[in-house]
Amino acid sequence: MWTCFPGLVGAGSSTLWIPLTLVAFGVIGRGSAFAFRKAATAVWPTAACCS
Repeated sequence: MWTCFPGLVGAGSSTLWIPLTLVAFGVIGRGSAFAFRKAATAVWPTAACCS
């Protein structure tokens, strides 16, 4: 797409940089939440029984 339509891609990405940035942060946040969910469930049951 970048090599076929550089003007169109440039105009679209400069217009939509805020939504595209928010989407990128959302994807990163969802992936990290999915990755750390297993680690969090491993820690909380042991901490909950001791308090």
